[in-house]
Amino acid sequence: MFNFGSKTSEVRSASTSGTEMADLSLSTPCPSCSRPNCPCGSDCECGPFCRCKTSDIIDAVKSVHPNKKYTAITDIELGLSTEASSLIGSASFYRVRLSISGMTCTNCSSAVIRCVNNLSSKNSNAVHSCDISLVLHQGDIVVRKDCGLTAEIIAEEISDAGYDSVILEVMDPYVLAEDTANDKFFGVEGDGLKVCELDLAEASDATSIGKMLKEGFEGRVLFVEELPADDKNPIGLRVKYEPHPSVGPRYFLKAVAGSTIRAKVTSSSSTSTKTILAKKKQAMLLSLLGTVPVFMTTMVLTRFPSIHRAFMSKLTDGSGLTVESLILFIFATPVQFGSGRPFYVGTMKSFRSRVLGMDSLIAIGTSASYLYGVISMIQAASTGVPNMGAHFFETSAVLITFVLLGKYLQAAATRSTSKALTKLMDLAPKTATLVTKKGGDREYWLPDESFDESEGTVETEISVDLIQTGDVLKLIRAASVPCDGTLLSGELSCNEAMITGEPLPAPKIPGADVIGGTTVAEGFGYIRAVNTGEDTALSQIVRLMETAQGGKAPVQLYADKISGVFVPFVTSVSLASFVIWFSLSSTGVVPDSWIPSDEGPFMFSFIFAITTLVIACPCALGLAAPTAIMTGTGVGAQNGVLIKGGEALESAANVDTIIFDKTGTLTMGKPAVEEFVHLDDKVANDELLWMVLCAERSSEHPLAVAVVKYCEARLSELESDFASKVFSPPEFQAVTGKGVSCNVNGRTVAIGNRPFMKLLKIPPADNEVERRMLAMEDTGATAILVAVDGELAAVCGISDELKDDSPDTISRLRGSGVECWMVTGDNARTARAIARRVGLDERYVVSEALPATKVLKVESLQKDGKVVAMVGDGINDSPALVQANLGVAIGAGTDIAIEAADMVLVRNCVSDVAVALDLSKAIFSRIKLNFVWALLYNSLGIPIAAGMLYPWWRTTLPPVVAAAAMALSSVSVVLSSLHLRLWKPKWRVASAHYDQ
Repeated sequence: MFNFGSKTSEVRSASTSGTEMADLSLSTPCPSCSRPNCPCGSDCECGPFCRCKTSDIIDAVKSVHPNKKYTAITDIELGLSTEASSLIGSASFYRVRLSISGMTCTNCSSAVIRCVNNLSSKNSNAVHSCDISLVLHQGDIVVRKDCGLTAEIIAEEISDAGYDSVILEVMDPYVLAEDTANDKFFGVEGDGLKVCELDLAEASDATSIGKMLKEGFEGRVLFVEELPADDKNPIGLRVKYEPHPSVGPRYFLKAVAGSTIRAKVTSSSSTSTKTILAKKKQAMLLSLLGTVPVFMTTMVLTRFPSIHRAFMSKLTDGSGLTVESLILFIFATPVQFGSGRPFYVGTMKSFRSRVLGMDSLIAIGTSASYLYGVISMIQAASTGVPNMGAHFFETSAVLITFVLLGKYLQAAATRSTSKALTKLMDLAPKTATLVTKKGGDREYWLPDESFDESEGTVETEISVDLIQTGDVLKLIRAASVPCDGTLLSGELSCNEAMITGEPLPAPKIPGADVIGGTTVAEGFGYIRAVNTGEDTALSQIVRLMETAQGGKAPVQLYADKISGVFVPFVTSVSLASFVIWFSLSSTGVVPDSWIPSDEGPFMFSFIFAITTLVIACPCALGLAAPTAIMTGTGVGAQNGVLIKGGEALESAANVDTIIFDKTGTLTMGKPAVEEFVHLDDKVANDELLWMVLCAERSSEHPLAVAVVKYCEARLSELESDFASKVFSPPEFQAVTGKGVSCNVNGRTVAIGNRPFMKLLKIPPADNEVERRMLAMEDTGATAILVAVDGELAAVCGISDELKDDSPDTISRLRGSGVECWMVTGDNARTARAIARRVGLDERYVVSEALPATKVLKVESLQKDGKVVAMVGDGINDSPALVQANLGVAIGAGTDIAIEAADMVLVRNCVSDVAVALDLSKAIFSRIKLNFVWALLYNSLGIPIAAGMLYPWWRTTLPPVVAAAAMALSSVSVVLSSLHLRLWKPKWRVASAHYDQ
């Protein structure tokens, strides 16, 4: 579909010297969608999926929530409908959404789930489902209402487990409907009821106000719940009501003097992630303040002889304590117990949940190093002999700082992902133009009442939070649509790329549906609000992204798995070494000659235990992933691939299925004229190009822009004098979805599709011209006709240009065993044509796909055991990018898609998908190799440190050797990671598009 409309919505009559303009009114029902007011007209060309029927988008959302009621204006009656009453009456569940802080790894989220499950088992299996998102720091829990388990009890239990929990939202009732086909449950939140939260003025009587609201709106206010005051909000009310033009937030504010709409905090995690990022950055910087002096003292300043002598001087005569040991102790202690406090807290939580993670390993290892340093200082002070044990303060401080740096980088990546939700919500405008009646007994229009702006209206700018179902809103050119609605009057063309992904605006005439968040490309009109707030299609996309984000698994899971086994093993060995040596030395089994004269059996045995913990602490384990990721991401950037953190690496290394979007991914995403066939010799070629250029230069429609660019380029190539005579015709007539007719230098020029030519009574194309048009359309192009003075003069083929490297990329990926799909919002004919050109079988093509459709396709493949990568560039791809195991965004795409993706291809080159997968496999393999290096030297040193060779060597493992083992493992890890710099891509198409 296309619209060669002008920049203005005004339609002027043309004074023509050729064909007289015909009556362009539409009355015959569309054979595709059976709508009498379909912009396609009586000769519908949109095929089985009518692009003007925006209600298909709502149907797509219903495919995700099949039983959710999206109330139409004509369905609103007094009281609840029978369907709504039966659903709510049978509802036996409620859903609570919690904000959960303190989760740092997958072990933490697992501990929260176990906590909820334990609570459920104590209350007759009250919990139906529990979804905990480590990324969003939120939890969604569905609970049976008849078991006495309240939201407050759940939040308190989670808080008692060590994770501070705050109730964000309680949805009651929450109806569950089973979908037997997919063997899953879907939630229905209130079934068409709306919720509004009010902050009341101080000293307000919430009970009496709630009673007044229930009695004052003809029974449409169904529930009123009192909200207690807290640090951020005064006392308030949560009002649940059935939507109606006379019921909603504006009228609640009028009824309750001094009240305000409470700010919503449940739909976005941007604030919480921003706070978490700031805290992690502060912790990392504070640890640096202590670690840098420690590092400078041990590694830099001691290289200067005079400073080294000063550092090694004794504090007092007869004491072995040195200036260096005191400096290290002073700076390392705040790092250990200040910056390292979260690791101790995490360890306590791990003990509660009986799952030891990376926090436990860091806490035990650094504590052992720190304690060894303290013991060494005590020993030096008591014996008067200096030692190098204080250098273990450096080990603990540096390790804590490195781990905090890694946590900060992980939080930064999470923050980047959550910003996509914020940007997506920003698509919706902050205000809307409300149209109300001027005078009369009411200011609103009833659902069955026709709208006529000529009767006298008043326009008021209001916040979108105050829009009510049934409101009449005004839309003008370039404005964002504030909510989902139905066009009452006027004629619009809306850019719906955020939903369909296609660049061509969709025409709208009275009766057509419009989508909140889309942009009015041309025209103006009035709409009636249908879905507002969290019921809009835009909000559903946000919800899809939030749900999908909760399933991301960080690469740190490997370190947690290793530490979950390694920590108990090491602590057991350490404890066993102490018990065995103390028992043997106390009972005389160990000869007194084996025990140093300045140590008793306890200290002799304790040194074995501490040394075991110190050498076994794999400090390099904290470096294994960050160093490989940082090196690998640098290599990726050099090759045009931006990797946002380590979360996607495991998935990328195992991807076996890739879903490609079409527009902007496999194609350039911009219509271009591929073929222009001159049919009439009566008009010179350059003159015809000039007339077409004049007719189209006032339009902003993507197809018109493509025609203008082509005509300008051709006139320049022909060095025609007409290139300097271009002007905008003063008189024209444009028909949405059909074409445009105007007068150029006394000649009538018409440009449009077949139905447009039929309306103008221009003779149809002969067989040869029709054959050419069909050939163009078979390749996925849009064929348009040009007529001059009532006779066809040219046929033009316009299509989205295929990227040079797309066919080769698909071929190589399929050759390597990767299953490739193309899922697009474009029509089936165009999708099949592009599939043939890139070498894809039609079985692997899904056309006419909306955002929810793409998500469902990703989920379907994942259920089949596939590891799915999604490659896209548009807003409509964002939910699927998040849902996929690996989201890959094209760098020339939208900011929202780039924020939602795990990887970004900077060069706008689809062949870089293969480069990204190969690099990810190399990075992830290097991380696993780093884990081996991190544990190798330490594991070999454990038997020696535990004293297994002491009977033969008669010496404990010197601290220097333990420190060397730590340093060697760290150096090995770093060198292993740096080896990634030698990585080179296996292949890349030389002729690929790199332009932005």
